[in-house]
Amino acid sequence: MHELVIVLSDLYLPPAGEAGEARHPLPPGLEHVARFASRVRLDAGWRNWVAGWLGAQSAGNVGRFAAATVAARPVLPIAAQSAADRAVNASVWLAEPVHLLTGLTSLHLERRALLRLAPDELAALASDFRTVFEGGAYELLPLATGNFLLLGPQVTQMTTAEPARCFGADISAGMPHGPEAGPLRRLSTEVQMWLHDHAINRARSACGEPPVNALWFWGEGAVSAVPAAQAAFVLAAGTLAFGCDAFLAGLYARTGAEVLTLPAQLDGVFSYPRAQRAVLVLDVGQVLRSNSQWTLGDALAQIDLRFIAPAVQSLRAGRLRTLIVIANDWQLSLTARDRLKRWRRRLPGLGGLQ
Repeated sequence: MHELVIVLSDLYLPPAGEAGEARHPLPPGLEHVARFASRVRLDAGWRNWVAGWLGAQSAGNVGRFAAATVAARPVLPIAAQSAADRAVNASVWLAEPVHLLTGLTSLHLERRALLRLAPDELAALASDFRTVFEGGAYELLPLATGNFLLLGPQVTQMTTAEPARCFGADISAGMPHGPEAGPLRRLSTEVQMWLHDHAINRARSACGEPPVNALWFWGEGAVSAVPAAQAAFVLAAGTLAFGCDAFLAGLYARTGAEVLTLPAQLDGVFSYPRAQRAVLVLDVGQVLRSNSQWTLGDALAQIDLRFIAPAVQSLRAGRLRTLIVIANDWQLSLTARDRLKRWRRRLPGLGGLQ
């Protein structure tokens, strides 16, 4: 394989020097990458970088893709008629099911908080939303990636925050804000009241699953921009994508290709005989949710064992030419020869990703 990209999609860290999670040591493979790779800061985030890497935008026309606009492509053609009728003058947001933690004076988001719902849960909540908020300005549409798309009135003066960037903080900083944010903020509050003691949550609690007590709206974009943002493009031969991410699924919706299920370990990627380049979008929170006792360090160790350390070994063995790891808005690029850079000092904890 020529090139492998591993994206840790929700790994954002506090500034260097702050206490807390930064104390966790990097596992061996990730530590090697952080120590010897060349580094590029991704000011526009990993999604725009992946769009360019796949060929969805040219080097001379690189703009920021709205996450929800891209994610909208697979679902809007089959949206409810009420949504389709007003789609020309509408905005879209990603609506993430979350489990907020209650503090003494505020609500908080932690790394296990982003939930991925089963298709029957998504369908039931979307249907009930339509009933409870009948006549309202918003439509909730299920996505195959376990979250929702929210369709509503067009806005131009509002900003939201990606939930993964708000881990460990008071959620007020991540709420919609701007001159037109009032209606969406009110909807957010009403949704929390609607979800309280919802039948879906009673069933989840009975199964030991955390309840969905809020929807986090973010990634706003205009529906009218969907065709332009999602114009068909041709993937380079042998290009594969793995993961469960709404943005990635939206990018692939017009290529005729399919986003593949993430394998249990890296060998599953190399098992595709025609694979020349591949991108893997990994969710650290999903790994954390698989074991309630694990810390961030434990989750990174699992990801390292299954994907990153084997990729480093593949570089050394000549099975792979270039490994790129994207985390915390850094692009870390590594080739087999980069291990000869012995002067690179080892940074403590997660410092290599800050």
